[in-house]
Amino acid sequence: MFKIVADSSCDLTSLAHLSSDLQFGRAPLRILVGDTEYVDEAGLDTRAMMDAVYAFKGKTGSACPSPEEYADHCRSADETYIVTISSNLSGSYNSAVLARDLVLAESPEKKIHVFNTFTAGPELSLIVEEIARLASSGLPFEMVCAEVERYMQRTTLLFQLNSLENLTKNGRVSKMAGMTAKLLGIHMIGIASDVGTVQPLHKCRGTEKTYRLVLQEMRERGFTGGRVILGHAFQEKGAEMMKNMILEEFPSARITVMPLSGLCCYYAEEGGLLVGFERG
Repeated sequence: MFKIVADSSCDLTSLAHLSSDLQFGRAPLRILVGDTEYVDEAGLDTRAMMDAVYAFKGKTGSACPSPEEYADHCRSADETYIVTISSNLSGSYNSAVLARDLVLAESPEKKIHVFNTFTAGPELSLIVEEIARLASSGLPFEMVCAEVERYMQRTTLLFQLNSLENLTKNGRVSKMAGMTAKLLGIHMIGIASDVGTVQPLHKCRGTEKTYRLVLQEMRERGFTGGRVILGHAFQEKGAEMMKNMILEEFPSARITVMPLSGLCCYYAEEGGLLVGFERG
């Protein structure tokens, strides 16, 4: 029995079982709004959560899964692949590593690998899908891990955000960048950097112009028509526009549109669009 465990910065809540012995589990992060804790699990009402975030005048934030949450998943499988948000954005990776060490001390025969993806959102979903594909093909555990580490070198996350308020409040971007975006009413295009931080690239106005610039960035970074996942924060219409722009230039692209999880909604905010894609 093998298992893929992703923290809830991955927007997938289930996987099509590619083999009978595959399991998929999630380790939910929490979004904290005053004394209220929203657990980022399947069924979370992200609209109600974000309404509460916008209405609340105090500090809001997020909290990572505990090591024990990861450990419980690892104990239920012989082989476990854990996929987490960038260690430079959350303590989720460190929790997963602690869990791995704990479970291996209990059961040395188990196999557990923790992927520090240096990203979030749709790029995590691409990585999870690749693990499922490879593990279901019958490859040995160590080969799957090595192949996925190589695969992660050719995936990228771009994002378009209308607000940087929650990223700024929680120290993910500079106060100057957040203030500039708010005062000028601009869209910010950014990328998950090589070390898994939020790296701004462009500021622009107008939705279509912004999406054209996102497509230009995809092309310049090596996209040639492979797999794409578009995650949106209450912006399905915009995601479909982005999808059609991509298909117009790259008809062979395989594109999935999905709503963002609670954590990614919290940081992307209203109207945000995250684009995970394969290069080459």
